Formats: sequence, C-alpha cells, structure tokens
Amino acid sequence: MNVVRWKPWRERSALDNAFNRFFGDTFLPTNWLDDDLGLGSWKPVVDIYDNDENIVIKAELPGVDKKDIEVDLNIY
Repeated sequence: MNVVRWKPWRERSALDNAFNRFFGDTFLPTNWLDDDLGLGSWKPVVDIYDNDENIVIKAELPGVDKKDIEVDLNIY
C-alpha cells in the first residue's frame, strides 16, 4: 500500500464547489439563462459616463423604439 499525502484544502475546495452548485441551481437554475426572458439572456452594449450636467447612457438597442425605453435609477 502506498502512502498518500492528505491535502485538506483540495477536499475543502470540492465541498465549496458542491455547495455552490447546490445553491446556484436551487435559487437560479441554469435553464433560466436559456429562456428569452431569463437573466443574462440579453446583454446590449452600453456606454455610461457623466459630463458636467448629465449622466449619459448610450446603448445599442436594435429594433427598439426610443419611446419604449425606460431607465430606473436607484441610489443606495
């Protein structure tokens, strides 16, 4: 029988991964990401900056009319 060095951090890493998979799949199932309305399914290119008077948001939104865009700002 060979002597094998025990590496507790490797087992800890495996346990962390198992917990992350469990909680990730339970509260945010990965199949939601494939749905059209799922989180992360649509990521438009956005540039946000401020000038002296305004916060400017420039986004590539092909096929979306300006009147259909709504921006909510929450400051914490």
